[in-house]
Amino acid sequence: MGNQIYGVLVVRVFAYISVLLICLFSSCCNNPSRGGSVLPTIDIEEAVRDFSSVKLSEYCADIEYTPLETYDSCLLSCKEKSAVIGNLLFLYEGIPPTYCLVFNLDGKFIGKLGDYGNSANEYLHISGFAADITANEIFIQSGNKILAYDFRTLEFKDSFPIGNSIPAMTYKLTEFGYFAGRFILSGSHYFTDNPTLFVLDKSDNIVMADSISFDKYEIEPTQIGTPGTLGMSHSDAYLWTYNDTLSYISRLADTLYGYDLNFNKYPRFIVDAGKYKLKKEMSNLEESAILQGTRIFENDRLLICQMIMRHSDRVKFNPSGSRIGTIVFDKLKSQTLLLPCAVEDKFRGSFENDLDNGAPFRVMATCGNKMYQIISALDFITLADKYNSPKMKEIAAGLNDESNPVLVAVTLK
Repeated sequence: MGNQIYGVLVVRVFAYISVLLICLFSSCCNNPSRGGSVLPTIDIEEAVRDFSSVKLSEYCADIEYTPLETYDSCLLSCKEKSAVIGNLLFLYEGIPPTYCLVFNLDGKFIGKLGDYGNSANEYLHISGFAADITANEIFIQSGNKILAYDFRTLEFKDSFPIGNSIPAMTYKLTEFGYFAGRFILSGSHYFTDNPTLFVLDKSDNIVMADSISFDKYEIEPTQIGTPGTLGMSHSDAYLWTYNDTLSYISRLADTLYGYDLNFNKYPRFIVDAGKYKLKKEMSNLEESAILQGTRIFENDRLLICQMIMRHSDRVKFNPSGSRIGTIVFDKLKSQTLLLPCAVEDKFRGSFENDLDNGAPFRVMATCGNKMYQIISALDFITLADKYNSPKMKEIAAGLNDESNPVLVAVTLK
């Protein structure tokens, strides 16, 4: 009798363990980006090898052209950086004379965000831009302070110190963000070039600091920028937010990481440069490529970022010889694409606009299920005539060389 009971217990324990192992295995398979063995791979060598035109209709359903209102109080130089947050378009010039102009997505001028100056509620330059939509707040980073504005009224609310708690002359900090109720600064150690991310509260206390290694690339440190300064040099590490994830990539790392709302880190993508992998011992003629997140965008379908490449293969996608290209990772197909450079696009990659046979589309901002591009009025008039798009020509008829730019919006399928 005792042996029978013992046998039954052994069978039950074995069954329980089997069920537990099956659940754990299933969890890993269904959540590869949260620690499973399978991660999507951004394959740079594949993208360069199979490079070809990428049609906009593959990802987008329609395209709209919206002229921005033109008044003396809101004239734009067409050199501004752009951000779309909610139903508003922010266009800002980062260096003096600094300004930030706000339009709605119908092109109506809403007003100016903040003022240029050196007082507590003014900015001398804009080195970072972020938002907390749930709290209706917009943040501008200007050197070692953060200015907060009301998203609904554009009125100034408060200012906060930033970065003073980080050891001076040790880090070059060039990226600013806001995530999960915290300010984020990232950059790299001035002496080792090791990329580092700092999470700070509104009192400038360091809540967390995290480093990402170079994954044994064995690269000599590159002294770029000025130690201890914020936002005034090229960064060795880049960050962006998408849904409930803060993502972070080093130019020289082979893994793209994410942080959840509790700042738990997990790998999201593998970056495989293949034969273009940057190595310490390289000849002057050897090709190499690294991702650069200076302009990086993510939505449900695509991850888009710049790529820096040196030597001969760059001519394939950029006849002008510039070493900057645009990588697109299709998350649905797990496919890596390299966008060609249109002649009028100078050095940044563009989608072929087969939706209305209009001008090539270059992503300059994303929000929700839409992607956006800004085209100067003079360029828009020229491109409408060149590509003979009826939709573009209709808009161009109401423009002149003194008009503000045109906002181009495409909707993801």
